[in-house]
Amino acid sequence: MSRCPNLKPAALLAATLLSAPAMAQDVVTYPEEPVIYSQRRDDTIIVTGTPQPRVTLPASVAALSADDLLQLQSQSVADVLATLPGVGVTRNGPVGGFTGVRIRGADAAQTLVIIDGVRVNDPTSPSGGFDFGNLLSGNIARIDVLRGSNSVIWGSDAIGGVVLVETGGATGGSIEYGSHDTIAGHALYAGNVGPAWLSVGGGWYDTDGISAARGGVEADGFRQYRGQARVMVEPISDVTMSASILYADGRLDLDGFAPPTFAFGDTAEFQTTQELYAAARVEHRISGDFVHRFSFALADINRDTFDPASGPAPSFAARGRSERIGWQGEYGVSTDPMSVLVGVDREWTRSLTGDAFSTDRGRTAISGVFGQANVRPAAALRLGIGARYDDHRRFGGDASLSAHGIYDVSPGLSLRAGYSEGFTAPTLFQLSPTPSGFGNPALQPEESTAYDVGFIFRRSRALLGNAPVGIRIEGSLFRRDSRNLIDFVSCFGPVVPRICGTGTRPFGTYANIDRARAEGGELEITLMPSTRLSVSAGYAFTATRDRTVGNANFGNRLARRPVHGAIAGFDYRGEGFSLGGDVRLVGDSFDDAGNFTRLDGYALANVRASVAVTDQFEMFGRVENLFDADYQNVAGYGTYGRTFSIGVRARL
Repeated sequence: MSRCPNLKPAALLAATLLSAPAMAQDVVTYPEEPVIYSQRRDDTIIVTGTPQPRVTLPASVAALSADDLLQLQSQSVADVLATLPGVGVTRNGPVGGFTGVRIRGADAAQTLVIIDGVRVNDPTSPSGGFDFGNLLSGNIARIDVLRGSNSVIWGSDAIGGVVLVETGGATGGSIEYGSHDTIAGHALYAGNVGPAWLSVGGGWYDTDGISAARGGVEADGFRQYRGQARVMVEPISDVTMSASILYADGRLDLDGFAPPTFAFGDTAEFQTTQELYAAARVEHRISGDFVHRFSFALADINRDTFDPASGPAPSFAARGRSERIGWQGEYGVSTDPMSVLVGVDREWTRSLTGDAFSTDRGRTAISGVFGQANVRPAAALRLGIGARYDDHRRFGGDASLSAHGIYDVSPGLSLRAGYSEGFTAPTLFQLSPTPSGFGNPALQPEESTAYDVGFIFRRSRALLGNAPVGIRIEGSLFRRDSRNLIDFVSCFGPVVPRICGTGTRPFGTYANIDRARAEGGELEITLMPSTRLSVSAGYAFTATRDRTVGNANFGNRLARRPVHGAIAGFDYRGEGFSLGGDVRLVGDSFDDAGNFTRLDGYALANVRASVAVTDQFEMFGRVENLFDADYQNVAGYGTYGRTFSIGVRARL
C-alpha cells in the first residue's frame, strides 16, 4: 500500500517526498494510512484502540517514521517532538538534563510514555513523569503522538496525551561528531534468523555539554550507552510470540547549590541512571474476525546522585519498578461495519528513595477493565464509544468514558468530534505515609474531561507529465478541564489537609486543591508542489489558566506553557543530495505559577543536508540555532547557542 504524506511540521517532510504515490488521474484522494504501534512487524495496535486508518481517528495524531527521524538528524527524541504543534518541551540545561514534554498545555507528568509496549513513567519521581532527557533517537523505528486525553484505552497518566515509541528499524548505523566534543553513533541489525525475526542493536552518546547553570563556566557532560533487542516467532499457525528488551546506562554532570552562598551554580555533582524495559507478548488469532493477546511488561529505573564533596556514597538514591500484565480481545479485525476491543490489565508498582537523613518506600497496585466499540451505520459516518474502570489499592475506583464521531463530507474532507476523559493516579511519593515525610495517603486521582473537534482535508492530482502535487490540511480545536490536581501545600495555609493534624508534616504535604483549563487549537499544512520539494507549516494556540477558586494564582497562566507556537520549513531532495531547514517560534511564558518570572519568546532556525557517497553510504550534517539565539525555557538553566554536527551513515 502506498503511503500518504503525513501531516507534520516542516522538519518532517522528507518522508512525504519519499513516500508520495504516483498518480495518473486528474484528481484523487490520498490513500488511507494506518497509524499503528507495532510490537512486531505485522502487529496492529492503534493509539486509540481498535485498528483504524489515520483519516478515521477521532483525535489529533502525529506519526513519525524512521525516515523522518533520519531526515531531522536530531539526537534527542524531545527535540523531534518539539517540532509538533501543540507539544511543548523544556529541558534543565544540556542534553541529558531533565526534559519534560507537555501536550496541549498539560503537565509533563500527565504525558503517558510507552516504549515497545512498556509504560516507562518513573515511579520514583515526585510527580511520576518520564524524563525524556535519557531518550535518544538512534534505532527508533516509529513515534506516534496522540494529542488529547485518552484513559479509556491507556489508563492512568494519559490526561495530556500519549507518546508511543517503537524501537528497531532497518539494518544500518551512523556515527557523527559535533560541537562540545559530541560523539554519537548507533548500529542495528534486523532480519530473519532461522524461524525467528530478530532486531538487535546499540548506541552511544558522549558530550562535554554546556553548563547546566545559566552563566556557569564549567561544562556539564552527558554519557550514555544503550542496547536493545526484539524477537518475533510463530511456533504454530495463528500463534505469534514476541519479546523485547531495552537497557540504557547514563551519567550526567549536575550543577547545584553549594555553600556558603547556596546559589545555583557550578558543582562537581553528577547522576547515574540505569533503565531496563522488557516486554513479552503472545497473540492468538482464533478466526479472521477475532484475535486475543496476552502481554507482560517490566520497567526498572535506578538513579543515584553523587556529591564528591560529601564522600563516595550516593547523596540520593532512587529505585523504581513496575510490572504489568494484560489481556486484550479484539472482534471485527477484518470487518468494516463494527469492531470491538475489550481488555483487562493489572500493574504493580514499587519505589524506594533515600538520602543521608531518611528513607521512603512504597508499593501499590492498580487493576483496570475497558471496552471500546466502533460502528459504521452509514458509508460516510463512523461512531465510537468506550469505557474503563480502574481500581487502585490506595484510593479506590475511577471511571473514564469516551465517545467520538467522524463524518466524510467528501472523498477528500473528513470532520471529527470527540469527548474523552483522563486521570492520573497519585504517585507513591505523594501517597507516602512515612512519618516526617511529605505524602498524603488520602489523595484522589487527578481527572480531566476533554472536547476535540477537527477536520482533515487532503487532495492531490497529477500535472506536468504526471508529476504529483498535493496538499494536506489538518485542524483541531480543543478544551480540557482538569480537577483534583495535586499540589504541595503548607500545613499552615488556608487549605489544611487532615494529615497535618498528626504533626508529622512540619514542612507541608500534598493535597487535591487545583483546577485548570487548557483550550486552543492547532493548524497544520503540508504542500508537495513537486516530487522533490515539500513545504510545511504548523501553528498552535494554547491558552492555559489556573481555575482554583480562592488560590492566589487564580486566573494565572500555567507555568512554562507558551500561548503561541509555530514552525515552518522545507525539504528538497535532489539527485544524490538533500537539503532542508526549519524555523521554530515559541511565544512568551512564565516560569512559575505566580507569573512573576517571565520567559521571553524566541526563534530557532536549523539547516541540514546530506550527500550520497554510494548507494549504501551518505554523509550528513546540520547546524542548529543557526542565528545563535539567546533564550531560556527554564529560568536559571543554560541553553545551547549555535551548534554543528557532521557524520556518516549506512543503510545496508
